[in-house]
Amino acid sequence: MENKKGITYAIFMVLLLLASPVVVVPGAEARICRIKSARFWGPCISDRHCAETCMKEGFGAGDCEGLRRRCMCQKPC
Repeated sequence: MENKKGITYAIFMVLLLLASPVVVVPGAEARICRIKSARFWGPCISDRHCAETCMKEGFGAGDCEGLRRRCMCQKPC
């Protein structure tokens, strides 16, 4: 009986060690900051046009969002 508990404990510890990197690593992504475009005027209908305007402003990307359809530019924080 004592031997079965030891084997079960050892198997549990090995599984815990194998699973721990998966639990610890996911927070490694960079945050994305979203800022309203200064140059885009009017309702934002085309994500592509918004993205082009944002890139001219020095951002990495952009898209239309929200009920009021505003062009929001994106960059890593």
